[in-house]
Amino acid sequence: MAQQHETSLRLRLRYRFDHLVAGGTTALIGWLALGCLAVVIPASAVLVWTDRAAPTTLAGRLTAVWVSVGQTLKIGARSALPSTSWPP
Repeated sequence: MAQQHETSLRLRLRYRFDHLVAGGTTALIGWLALGCLAVVIPASAVLVWTDRAAPTTLAGRLTAVWVSVGQTLKIGARSALPSTSWPP
């Protein structure tokens, strides 16, 4: 008679995480990027769709979501706002 081992969800998640980390830096960065997009895109869509000043057309709203995602994920770029600190 074969013995069946039931593993808990916690153990399965730990194994998956260990497997992810063992994949190396590139795999970890890729998964973090996907996780970031999974949060930023829906949040941007909710913000655009609930904004009264947002465009009324579907194309306009999708463009606004695209711009919002781009501004959120902009890393290390200079701000479009004028700076009062030195150097300019």
